[in-house]
Amino acid sequence: MAPPPLLLALALLAVLAVVAASQLAADGRSTRAVWLRGLASATLRGGVTRSVAVLAIVPALTLTVMTASHRAEDRLRNDRMLIAESAGSAAAQVEAFLARHVTGVRSAAETLSLGGEPDAARIRQWLLKYHPIYPDFLTMLTADASGLIRSGSRYVDGRAQLAPPQGRAVNDREYFRVPMEAGRDYVSNAFRGRGFGTDPLIAIASPVLVDGEPWGVVQGSLNVRAFERLADSYRRLLGASFLLVDAQGLVIYAGAETGYDFLEPVRDRPLGRLLEDPTLVEVTSRDGLTPLVAGHARTATGWHVILLKPKPTFRAMLDDVLAVAGWWLLLVALLAGTLAFGLARRVTRPMERLTRALDAYEVGQRSPFRAIDRLPSEYREVFRHLHGFAVRHANRHRQLAQSLAQEARLREELQQVLDRRELEILDRTRQLAVANQELQRLSRTDALTGLPNRRAFDESHERLWRAAARDGAWLSVILFDVDFFKRYNDRYGHPAGDEVLKRIAAALPLCLNRPADVAARYGGEEFAVVLGDTGLDGAHSVAERIRAAVAELGIEHWDATERLVTISLGVAAVHAQPTADPADVLVRADAALYVAKQQGRNRVALDESPASHPTPRLRLVETR
Repeated sequence: MAPPPLLLALALLAVLAVVAASQLAADGRSTRAVWLRGLASATLRGGVTRSVAVLAIVPALTLTVMTASHRAEDRLRNDRMLIAESAGSAAAQVEAFLARHVTGVRSAAETLSLGGEPDAARIRQWLLKYHPIYPDFLTMLTADASGLIRSGSRYVDGRAQLAPPQGRAVNDREYFRVPMEAGRDYVSNAFRGRGFGTDPLIAIASPVLVDGEPWGVVQGSLNVRAFERLADSYRRLLGASFLLVDAQGLVIYAGAETGYDFLEPVRDRPLGRLLEDPTLVEVTSRDGLTPLVAGHARTATGWHVILLKPKPTFRAMLDDVLAVAGWWLLLVALLAGTLAFGLARRVTRPMERLTRALDAYEVGQRSPFRAIDRLPSEYREVFRHLHGFAVRHANRHRQLAQSLAQEARLREELQQVLDRRELEILDRTRQLAVANQELQRLSRTDALTGLPNRRAFDESHERLWRAAARDGAWLSVILFDVDFFKRYNDRYGHPAGDEVLKRIAAALPLCLNRPADVAARYGGEEFAVVLGDTGLDGAHSVAERIRAAVAELGIEHWDATERLVTISLGVAAVHAQPTADPADVLVRADAALYVAKQQGRNRVALDESPASHPTPRLRLVETR
């Protein structure tokens, strides 16, 4: 007895034949006569009818059954193999990711160990240097041997920002105790932060050794959301969900589609079977309803890397189909291929002839559509219409060519005029742009010294103020002028006084630390400097360098106290706030400059108001 799939194919073939005959009888004649005439006809319709009656259902049925069944089996087998191999690859990626960050923290600790016990400035400099290299660290910190945080930083909006420690301690954390006691690197299990936020984290720490003794630790808090990139790659490439579970069976990271939450224990869940028996290739979803293909691998830290993918369905049905219809499906597939080849030849031969005629057609040449012998009747009508079209097209082409030639001459003349005008406009535009750029430069530059003028300084001060207010950072201003400058002009003349201002202006940029710092001629013999992200101590150091640099110029001034040209400087700083007045720090710097003048000149005076200090001070600090 024939297998059921073959009987089904023959039955559907008979139904299709009846339907085809009914369509041919649409003009009212008997179904039998039209059917026989259609089969015997030399028209393309007759040939297609004879072939489609056999090919319409048999190849579709056989190919569908064979392809679907093979794909179902292959998919399951390949999914198991691919998920298992991919889990190992994912574990290697996790280890490489952790190793890179461990190396970074260790390198930072070794850097801090150089040169003796690190001070606050070195620690801050280290944080701002290393944290941008490892942006997946949500926070980084240093703690001394007592566990007190010395300095910390957060990575926010693509940049590292210093975060004040505010007296917090971490001596109760494993990531502090293990490096301090064992003197080695440490990678923690997952936990929630408490100091700089409550984000899900993994701590990586390394001891800082000064002269062979533990000084403290360097620690980076790795945001577990960093594994989202790895999860996305496996979700996109394999359609698989990614989970990372620590050695205690707690979830470090899980895609939202898995239903597992951060720090959720999985040993009592369906996934727990995979932790106990890594050879399993199938588990169920968290609710126990969906069968899943699973891959599992462990990292060097004892973590479990798990990939899950829904298991293909209908496998039993496809296995039954293959067991019953295997050889019959192969035979029918061969028959369908032979009939399809004959159908393709009958359909494509006239189409190929039509294609060659269309390729050979050229306007003004003899029509290639004149020969219509040995063509089906449908194609003869097509060739007759194409021949008539070719004749009409040639006549219209001649008329169009004449019109186009005249239009081309007019267009060329017009284009020449437009090109000349465009060149003139471009030349004028370039001249105006150059002039405008020069005016902009001159309006912002002091003509005598070449430094930015008062207008440029005010713009820079406003820009740096907004940036400091946005980031909650410090901003400092230095105002200074030349001591006894009027006496100098009276004795040596104004040209000599101008030369003094030029030499001071040339020395001023060499005293600044960063490209963002701005120095300008504020007016007359007065100069101004604005320092972004700089507190009073840093501004004091810059002011001292400027004072010393001017003194080292050794410009003679017999009417001055020290017989040399010197300057007096006032320094003020502010912790910028959006609601504060930007001009306040200028007023306080000017007041400090007045104090420096009153106390003997050739000195630096610091603003004594609380706004210039992280904590209030009781007295004015003056330096010379």
